[in-house]
Amino acid sequence: MVDRKTIQQAKKKIPIKKKAPIKAPIVSEAAKPAVFNMDVYKFHDNIRMGSAASIPSYVAEIYERVFEKIAPAGVHWFLLRSAISYELLYRQGKLNTEVLMSRYHEALKLDINAVSDQRSRSILKALIAVESKDGLREEPKPEPKEPIMAAKKKVEKTVAKKTVAKKEPKAKKSTTREVGKTSGVGVQETWIKLFAQNEKAKKSARMTDEQIATAMHKEFPGRESKIFDQVQAVRNKYNKGGFKSVGVPAVLSQRYDEQGNVASFERKPKAVKAPKAKAPVKKAVPPSPVKKAKKVVKKTTKAAAAPVEAAPEA
Repeated sequence: MVDRKTIQQAKKKIPIKKKAPIKAPIVSEAAKPAVFNMDVYKFHDNIRMGSAASIPSYVAEIYERVFEKIAPAGVHWFLLRSAISYELLYRQGKLNTEVLMSRYHEALKLDINAVSDQRSRSILKALIAVESKDGLREEPKPEPKEPIMAAKKKVEKTVAKKTVAKKEPKAKKSTTREVGKTSGVGVQETWIKLFAQNEKAKKSARMTDEQIATAMHKEFPGRESKIFDQVQAVRNKYNKGGFKSVGVPAVLSQRYDEQGNVASFERKPKAVKAPKAKAPVKKAVPPSPVKKAKKVVKKTTKAAAAPVEAAPEA
């Protein structure tokens, strides 16, 4: 018989092959099931636009797609809606505060009594009570159809009103540009032309401001404008670059006299007004001592002449 010790020694000498650990199959990102995600505002808009009958089924369907389980029976769709909304906001990383996270956990419980905020709890209870009585939304009832003859009369009345209300179109104002007789251009270009020609002309042919004003009136005879007589004001604007088509001219326009020389501005001296003569101030003269004595005498004589009342008899 073989000894037990020899058997154990023989087992130790035989190498035992270790089994390799089973590795989990590598799943690509494309093969992973996509997590359902939806914009919260779009979810609420779909509820708002839906009818009262279709809203509960729609909310239950979205709950099943978000949480990947069937919506529990007997839970109002208001509670399902709040759970879906908070879950979508949580997935989008918009629950940044502790208050929002606590409300998120409360909404997942699907219990109205689990809502810690008293105001939110009372609003939910009121909404559920209103819907259970009257329904959240009522489908618009079709209006009763009018008889054919009444409808025809109504149409005829509206057509008659429209025909009366029509007004004649206003005549459009003519937008044709007025041009000078000899210059062939507008008012502004005519000013520029006259100023430039006056600077290039010989000394004997230079025009005065009065001559430039008459030239402008001749170019535009039907136009009564006071600016035609204010040549110096227009010249100042021209020299400062006020006419955008030219800008600041290379040669500034100057005012000339009848001999063609540069006219100097002779300003009339202002008349100095004579200062008004001030009225003499009367000084208060103190009363003389004689007058004071006379006043005292008058007062005493009046007091003595006054009748004295007799004393009543006992």
